[in-house]
Amino acid sequence: MRTSSKAFVKVVLGLCLAAFASAVLAADQPAAADAAYLQSFDKWKAELVDDLKQNWLPLAGLFWLKPGENKFGSDAKNDIVFPKGPAHAGSFTLQSKDVSVRFEPGVQVTVSNKPFTASKLESDVSGHATVLEMGSLRFYVIVRGERIGIRLKDTESDAARGFRGLDFFPVSMNHRMTAKFEPSQGKKTVDVPNVLGDVAPAPVAGTVVFTINGQELRLSDLGGDPAKDYGGRRVGTTATAYHDPFVLFAFLAGVTRKVGFAAGVLILAQRQAALVAKQAACLDELCEGRFRLGIGVGWNEIEFQGLGADFHTRGKRSEEQVRFMQALWAKPHVKFSGAFHQLDDGGINPRPKSGRVPIWFGGHAEATFRRTAKYGDGFMPLAYPAGDEALKAFDKLRTMIRGAGRDPASVGLEVWVSPGIGKEDDWRREFSFWKKAGVTHVNAHTTYVSAHHKRIAGKSYAEHLNAITRYRAAVADLL
Repeated sequence: MRTSSKAFVKVVLGLCLAAFASAVLAADQPAAADAAYLQSFDKWKAELVDDLKQNWLPLAGLFWLKPGENKFGSDAKNDIVFPKGPAHAGSFTLQSKDVSVRFEPGVQVTVSNKPFTASKLESDVSGHATVLEMGSLRFYVIVRGERIGIRLKDTESDAARGFRGLDFFPVSMNHRMTAKFEPSQGKKTVDVPNVLGDVAPAPVAGTVVFTINGQELRLSDLGGDPAKDYGGRRVGTTATAYHDPFVLFAFLAGVTRKVGFAAGVLILAQRQAALVAKQAACLDELCEGRFRLGIGVGWNEIEFQGLGADFHTRGKRSEEQVRFMQALWAKPHVKFSGAFHQLDDGGINPRPKSGRVPIWFGGHAEATFRRTAKYGDGFMPLAYPAGDEALKAFDKLRTMIRGAGRDPASVGLEVWVSPGIGKEDDWRREFSFWKKAGVTHVNAHTTYVSAHHKRIAGKSYAEHLNAITRYRAAVADLL
């Protein structure tokens, strides 16, 4: 199941516009306008919660259609596996850009609570998508670039039924300020990548400029030079040093004997596949098989620009890169023909002794599940806290692995945990959950931050090492 980053952009921009539009207007209004100011936030919060309940919490899956017939239902043998409903519900047929549906006899389906009798389905880009209703499931056709798929929602999903609202900090009038808006006059756009790997240009309305404690700040969502305004684009900055993993691990391989190494993750599409295959094979030999190559598709376009790599084809290209590298590792001489790579009887030396460098896929997009099931040695999702959502994701992956003709036991699972959250008893409970769920690798990460990860307070090497050591000691008997 994937949630488009457009939702994130919508939430963030909604908050920014609500806050700063209100701030600008408030500067020209008397104090009596405070009630209206507060009401605007109440209205925004209600709209946000309603949007979550209606559009995002019920999300249950996204399935890209292949040309021709795509059988669907809850049985694992279907091309598209629904989480519930009839074992064999019917089939979708994709011809060119048109999608039609056929249901098995006895399967009851409605549209707007009326029996569905047609076969052709309208997609979301038409503005009036055909939303099919089957029990608590709702599904319809979506178009994203050149891809056409089925978006699935479940009105009785655990996330929807378990939602108890959002917690908000109270509005502080002390943080109310006057802001200046500098419009871009329609001259600026930013390419917005979503979690599906698609990129679409979005207009940049302008920049909000305001002052806090005498310091002028400019609101934007990208950056390369941390001191530079990037006109609303989000970039990583050069404020923090990151060593190249192959260089760092090659050094560490020479001074260690037992420690394992894992790139978590290398943005593969930024690099030449044959070169990465060579580097990984050399590192595998130097560290005697202690290396796992974690890969991702990336989000930062500036990185791709600096490396002369195409940002917009990174998903498809990285998938082919994996196949190309695995071929180079497996045989001394390879013939390979793909959309992005061509090789006529070439190879690399050294090659890994096992004939394979383990590849672990990072992320949680539908495409990542599919690539892991077909080509991966492991899966590194960071989106799921310990709970039912994680278990469902693992079950989904195992089903897809079997569908690819592979043994789920051959594909590892890695999760990240935070020594910065909780105490020893909390760590043991979480660790026990992951172990029971079939997780093979637990990474005690001291700096990663998310909704369920927290950075430790300390910043010194000793404090980081102490946090990791303390965590391992707490769970040592569970290993």
